[in-house]
Amino acid sequence: RDEMLIVDLDNGKFIEIPSHGSIIPLPYRKQLIKKLQNLVRSHSEDAVFETSVANIFVKLLYRLIGSYYHHIRPENNRFDPASFLADLPSFIQPFAEKLTEAQSWSCFL
Repeated sequence: RDEMLIVDLDNGKFIEIPSHGSIIPLPYRKQLIKKLQNLVRSHSEDAVFETSVANIFVKLLYRLIGSYYHHIRPENNRFDPASFLADLPSFIQPFAEKLTEAQSWSCFL
């Protein structure tokens, strides 16, 4: 539960942020909030809305960690988390480190 973010899309704000603060880097968090607020203002609650929300998060993840595939070793097709984290800007590393430790990351790879 410590790592869960709850977003109120109707009001365009985070309801619950981990006690240590958001792990999403500040510039990306501000963009995320702005895009979600704009989406709420321009869409009703339907399948297009839900797809649009998903697209916003997918694009955010791509911008944050989209280079992961450059760190899959061709000789054994294994992901090298150390080189991946080292190549990221320092302000993205805490987010990426938490993500790569998550069970969902190994399922993604």
